[in-house]
Amino acid sequence: MIELVEKDGWRATGLDNYDFHKWSMETWLLESVWSPIGAMAYVSLLIDPQSDFQNPYAWAIEVSDEKPIYGKEGNCFLVALNQWKNEKDDFLKFLLQIRNNAK
Repeated sequence: MIELVEKDGWRATGLDNYDFHKWSMETWLLESVWSPIGAMAYVSLLIDPQSDFQNPYAWAIEVSDEKPIYGKEGNCFLVALNQWKNEKDDFLKFLLQIRNNAK
């Protein structure tokens, strides 16, 4: 996924687990290297709520223009990992929307 977004003008600048509450395995901070340079996006690997939290696994990818906070609804795009091949173009379109809406 990182290779895909890099081809689309984004660079992964950080890896964190913002506000971890057993809902996200990790979150990547992306920064646009295309105009407007510096636009930010957050890509999180979400933990399947039906998984054993001793051995969690990701079930979906969420991308947002805001730092993820558990329970907070916002402007985001969600794609189940089993639909990634069908949805990756829409994922990239959402990243473009984030870039276009950046101030």
